[in-house]
Amino acid sequence: MRDSVAPESRSKGWSALLLAASVALAPSMLFGATGAALAESLKFCFTEWKPYSATENGKPVGISIDILTEAAKRAGIDAGFQELPWKRCLADVLDGTLDVAIDGAPRDGYWHGESTHTSSYYVFFVAQSSPLTSFTGLPQFAGKSVSLIQGWWYPDALTNAKDIKLERLFGEKNQLQALALGRQDAAFGDLITMGVTARELAAAVRPLSPMLEESRYFPHFNTSRQASGQAIDKALAAMLADGAVDRIYQQHIGVTFSGLRDTARGSGGTAKAN
Repeated sequence: MRDSVAPESRSKGWSALLLAASVALAPSMLFGATGAALAESLKFCFTEWKPYSATENGKPVGISIDILTEAAKRAGIDAGFQELPWKRCLADVLDGTLDVAIDGAPRDGYWHGESTHTSSYYVFFVAQSSPLTSFTGLPQFAGKSVSLIQGWWYPDALTNAKDIKLERLFGEKNQLQALALGRQDAAFGDLITMGVTARELAAAVRPLSPMLEESRYFPHFNTSRQASGQAIDKALAAMLADGAVDRIYQQHIGVTFSGLRDTARGSGGTAKAN
């Protein structure tokens, strides 16, 4: 989940359920160039949010890293990435130290476009043995125990539901383990990140569709970089249209972006996993 769900200080269903000289050198060391020299360069920052962004063996990796690298290339921009705590990332972009904070919920003080390649689809996960086959509304969980994550923001409709027993746990792994062991009736979370965690744990759980709520995220640019932002936003729109975004999702998690969206919305799409 992102900052619309997690506090500012925070760190598939699909069929298989589913990351002096030193001063002069610092930019190239911290912000590894993604290709040949281009007309302009932008410094992006991110926080660890698998499978979208992370650092592995000193290299930025993830769905969002690959998508934004390609979008920048199409826009004639050289992109470099650095992992930072989220509050620091936002602050550095706001004051112009860096240029772009990736995957943020809309906020004042920055520029963002209309094209989004990341969304959180908030769904209920249940045990494989559960008789529930779809989400029909919050009343179906009346008197049931549902886990959330300690310190994270959730939709008011859920947190204000007095007839649902909400229990705050520490992290998605704890949620899924408690659910698989029968200690909870459901776990509420993001379809993608919780789905990936469930796959890693080989947890016998599955999500219910349609989702309760969707949050869309965008790269946030320092306002002085609006022209560059508009070029990247146009490239992202083209990538969504030509299937490039779907291909990158498929490569990373075996499911397309459009397939995830259709599954979460219960609109009849099929999300296939490798």
